[in-house]
Amino acid sequence: MKKAIITGLNGTIAPYVKKELEINGVTAFKWDRNAVNTSDEVGMTQFLEVLEPDYLFHLALGSIEWTTFLAKYCFEHNIKFIFTSSECIFSGDGPFDITVEPNSTSDYGLYKIQCEKNIIKNNPKAYIIRLGWQIGDNFEMNNMLNFLETTYHHMGYIEASENWLLSACSIKESAKWMVKISLEMEPDIYHIEGNDHLSFYEMVKLIEEKYQKDWNVRKTCIPKRDNRLKDDRINVIKVKEIFNQ
Repeated sequence: MKKAIITGLNGTIAPYVKKELEINGVTAFKWDRNAVNTSDEVGMTQFLEVLEPDYLFHLALGSIEWTTFLAKYCFEHNIKFIFTSSECIFSGDGPFDITVEPNSTSDYGLYKIQCEKNIIKNNPKAYIIRLGWQIGDNFEMNNMLNFLETTYHHMGYIEASENWLLSACSIKESAKWMVKISLEMEPDIYHIEGNDHLSFYEMVKLIEEKYQKDWNVRKTCIPKRDNRLKDDRINVIKVKEIFNQ
């Protein structure tokens, strides 16, 4: 039986990835940072040697040094290494395909860019999967639904730009494709995008209608940007289709 280790299982996407792996017959194990110190290479090596995973999904935020160690170890031990990056590595207007050079100047964007560079340097067989804003199926976890609900309760309204074509995808679709990519496709950089052409305003109104909310959504004209990702190899069910079902 195939085995996977997943970092970030207390986060947004990792629990869905775990379920998808198990559907595909892969046993998934949690990387518990309370038990395995991410700055202790000896301890990390011992943990990895005991479990002998076939896959390592690195979804957690953490030091660049931790990411670099995992990428290198996986390459040296023939373990598939899958890393989640972000559309935040880009500035300016998209859609951005995998040939576009990352150019963000934000702290988070620069962090992800450096992680990607270190991974590529130490593991030429790594999978780097870039994601946009994730849309969950409940209002409890860290996702777009929670953000919108929290914003409404804090402000009494939600401002949403009709000129912002944002990168977004259903968490379930992202998880499904992350697993599909790792099991069936070759190592590379991949973009997962669930938004064909919806503006942020249109997307918020779809979500408001589906969940029968009354958010007092106010249409704005800023930001004016297209930060969608593009990858013709990936065919997720689009956000509009999901919310029109």
